[in-house]
Amino acid sequence: MEKGKRNKKQLSAKGLAALYTRSELKNDPEVIKQFQEFIDITEFKYEKFYNYNYFDLFYWEHRMTLWHSLIVLESDMAYETHILYNNRVLLSKMLTAPYEVRESSELFIKMIRDTWPELLNLPINGKMYV
Repeated sequence: MEKGKRNKKQLSAKGLAALYTRSELKNDPEVIKQFQEFIDITEFKYEKFYNYNYFDLFYWEHRMTLWHSLIVLESDMAYETHILYNNRVLLSKMLTAPYEVRESSELFIKMIRDTWPELLNLPINGKMYV
């Protein structure tokens, strides 16, 4: 979704359900009710976002914690795992980068280059970054 359209969508339980899934589940009244509960319990409201885009916060706070945690559980015994979404200082800094930088691999490649450059000798998603 292009940047302009992202910023014009209003925050709502129905909108979050549509971000969560493209399937028909997004229209299920029970799913929408659960997202309203998520909004209420977590105080997921504009005045709490500190100028961050709610799409970004929803992705990190909700979606990443759901699907990424399963990947970590499956691979933790075989790989050293780093979980960025549990580090609010790092996330805050990452979310200040321009949208175009966040959408690309640039930010993550820079973090790898600064912390463990040897990893760049291996392909990342089929692409070399050396």
